[in-house]
Amino acid sequence: MQNAWAWYAGDDSISAYGHYGPECIPADTVTPANGIEGRAAWTDQDGNLWKFGGKYENPANAYTYNQSLLWCFYMQTKSWMLVNSPVPNPNNNLDVQRQFGVLGIPDVNSHPGSRCGTASFKDRNGVFYLFGGLTKTAPGPLGGGLDITVNDMWSYEPDPACLIIADVNEPQANGVEVTVFPNPATYELTIKQSDGNYFERFDMLNLNGQLIHSGKIGIEAKLSVETFTSGVYFLRLYNATDFRFFKVLIQ
Repeated sequence: MQNAWAWYAGDDSISAYGHYGPECIPADTVTPANGIEGRAAWTDQDGNLWKFGGKYENPANAYTYNQSLLWCFYMQTKSWMLVNSPVPNPNNNLDVQRQFGVLGIPDVNSHPGSRCGTASFKDRNGVFYLFGGLTKTAPGPLGGGLDITVNDMWSYEPDPACLIIADVNEPQANGVEVTVFPNPATYELTIKQSDGNYFERFDMLNLNGQLIHSGKIGIEAKLSVETFTSGVYFLRLYNATDFRFFKVLIQ
């Protein structure tokens, strides 16, 4: 219906807590915590919304903290997924300190830390950038850190495998039964579908989303994998209107 709002995700409670799940797995039960000044936000080429940071109010005591999580609102399922946390337990993402590495070199140990009110943009290659904002100094012996504004710039290039993993876990409702075996595979992979005219082609992708092999599929197709490097791959079956993903281990 046009000219009308629709509720897609999040709680109907006041000052809601965050609900976290595994990274790159969208779910109706997953949602960011309450927040304001979450200005670092982008849309990617598929229309998914990405957001970073923001200021959080603890519903228990009304204290405010800065957040450090990267989220994506995945449009295929109209649900949130956690993409990146600087700490193993995302519940501990508040007022995380910045971690600087070598200037201009991406590093899994580098992170802009918790912040809000950040300027952001995306370049033509899909890389995210954010500048400045409000963060906190490290807590001292007498209590929490002080609010400070900063002038550092950071970049983040999304991992294409994250959205592929999201597709793998997307519910399928077309009713076509598909089996992929053996999995793990060493020499040959067999793809069988109950409707031989439904999915017309297959692609094999690596963890970076790069196309390794493709071909046609009928009721059954066999793919030689003995020359593939051992590791995890994604098998995509598709036609003009539908698709399905499978995670495949080659050993």
